[in-house]
Order: sequence, then C-alpha cells, then structure tokens
Amino acid sequence: DAAAAHGLTFPALSDQSRELLQPFMQPGAIVNNPLDGGLGAAGGVDVFLKCVDTYLNDPNFDILLLQEELPREAGTRRAEMVLREVNEMAGKANKPVAFISVLSYGVNEFARSVRAELPHLAIMQEPDRALRAIKNATNYWRR
Repeated sequence: DAAAAHGLTFPALSDQSRELLQPFMQPGAIVNNPLDGGLGAAGGVDVFLKCVDTYLNDPNFDILLLQEELPREAGTRRAEMVLREVNEMAGKANKPVAFISVLSYGVNEFARSVRAELPHLAIMQEPDRALRAIKNATNYWRR
C-alpha cells in the first residue's frame, strides 16, 4: 500500500460512522472504507457525498483524501458537481480535504477555471508524490 510505504496509517471508522454508512453500501462494498470503491461502491453521487460527510464528521480522521482529477473539458458535469459539493462541505469542516489523481496530467485553461472555484480543496497529482508531501507536512507539523 502506498500510504504504508510513506509511514502513513489510516484509522478505522468510528462505530457511529460505520452504523451510519452500512445502510447505503452496495453489496460487496467495504464499509470500513467505502470511498475506496468510488461512486460504484457507494451507490452513486448522493451516497458518495453522504460518505464524505460521514468521514468529515468522524473524530478518528484528521484529513480526508479522495481520488478525482480536475476536469479538462466541458461535459464532465458529474466530476465538476462532486468537486464543487465536496468543496462546499470542506469549507464547513474542521479538517483538510485533498483530491489526488491517479496519474500526472497537464492542467489546461478549463481545469484552471474549475480549480479556481475550489478554494477549500487541495488538488494533488500522483498518489506517491501526494502521500510523500502529506507525510512531509505531517512531520513538519509535529515538530
């Protein structure tokens, strides 16, 4: 696991969060980390956002990491909506939220315009690089 390679650990969901999420999970979805399965495991956008809200309110977590790329062209309404909704939730939360893309990609004018509308989110590329940066920031904060 990439996080473990950087010395990062992820706590289990609180019992209360697990109970909140269980009714929404699709068959075969892992309740301990429903976000790992994306929208499919969570049962669509509404349930995915419920999962995000539950994680943001779980006392066991101090940061929320999600996977998504900045859209690079019009016609990506679902991705844009998810980013905007999570941005709004992050603005009200008392913990940071970061989206990490699977790969590195160029950011064009469209992506920059979407990014400008997401002031409460960190947008990072490549899991290895992102997790290394998070680990370094964590080490710095702990000094």
